[in-house]
Amino acid sequence: MLNIKLFMNAIHQNGISRIHAHFSGGGDSGAIESVDIYDKNDNIINEKIKGTVKIKKNKSIFDPKTETWRNVYTYELVQLYEVIEGLVEKALDKVEIDWYNNEGGGGDIDIDFKEKNPIVQIYSCRFAETQRDEDGEPIENDNDIDEEDNQEFELADLL
Repeated sequence: MLNIKLFMNAIHQNGISRIHAHFSGGGDSGAIESVDIYDKNDNIINEKIKGTVKIKKNKSIFDPKTETWRNVYTYELVQLYEVIEGLVEKALDKVEIDWYNNEGGGGDIDIDFKEKNPIVQIYSCRFAETQRDEDGEPIENDNDIDEEDNQEFELADLL
């Protein structure tokens, strides 16, 4: 579990104003293609990102004496860049259309840190192949899908 206050302190200490990620997929697989981190002047600063963020982790441990499982909380220091990539992955889990199967699709994720409550915007689309008859006219096919989905939510919803 990520502490938003500690995370936001690390974001501000590194001068991060926004994050932009691109994802795409097809043929039953997909990936995050890029994650770019920008400063207030809109310069990419990926290589300059420094620091760690403490993340609370929940572990289940078996106690052989009592023969029961119990939860133990540990804290792990994670590089800020890795935390950012993890947030992008969590945001991608919120995409509501199938962007990676068959012909696939893709999109972009933007996280804006200029606001007090950072906003995550996801723009995604899905492509489908349209089959045509010998005259070039589209053939009706229930599998043809062409859709877009734009979502917006607060960063706190990912944590």
